[in-house]
Amino acid sequence: MKIIKNKKDAIQELKRISNRTNLEKNNEVNEIVEEILQEVKNYGDTAVEKYTKKFDGFNPDPMQVDADKLKDAWVEIDANLKRSLEVAYQRIKKFHEKEIPSSFTIKGELGDTVQRRWRPVKRAGIYVPGGRAAYPSTVLMNAIPATVAGVEETIMVSPGNQKGEINKTVLAAAYLSGINKVFRIGGAQAIGALAFGTKQINRVDVITGPGNI
Repeated sequence: MKIIKNKKDAIQELKRISNRTNLEKNNEVNEIVEEILQEVKNYGDTAVEKYTKKFDGFNPDPMQVDADKLKDAWVEIDANLKRSLEVAYQRIKKFHEKEIPSSFTIKGELGDTVQRRWRPVKRAGIYVPGGRAAYPSTVLMNAIPATVAGVEETIMVSPGNQKGEINKTVLAAAYLSGINKVFRIGGAQAIGALAFGTKQINRVDVITGPGNI
């Protein structure tokens, strides 16, 4: 954490931060993101690999994290941390179970029937920020609602560090949450892969998770 005590330096830093989100820079970033998404749509995994090398500094081959690594991460984490994740899992699950809407059927006097039915999507994609920080809570808060809703397949994408590795606690949370597949990619290229689908990554119906431009 950077602490600034000098008033002049503090004002300068605030100006720097505010300039990151000005309209001109946002438009520039949006154009870059659009270009990345189009490349992923057109060239699939090749484009994903290209931008992962460019922005994250490693070759994501293979992209998918082996299922055994998820299990190993769960086994290897500290017992207290494991217990904390389990408690969080149960609390989040209990909350979202209360959110499930009720389907109903109404039969009319003339033999007509009207219904409201709630059905889960087939595939959900979740984005978990990574690289320099670990967010296992993001895994739980995005994956558990999908599980509760009855989604068939949940796919997680998260950028690896410069060695191409995803934080062990994040992988442990993915294992606990029952996530079907984890890919070590991030950024706009990962969102594009989920949205359009590639040879390695199935196209999803909905994408959730935190993020910004």
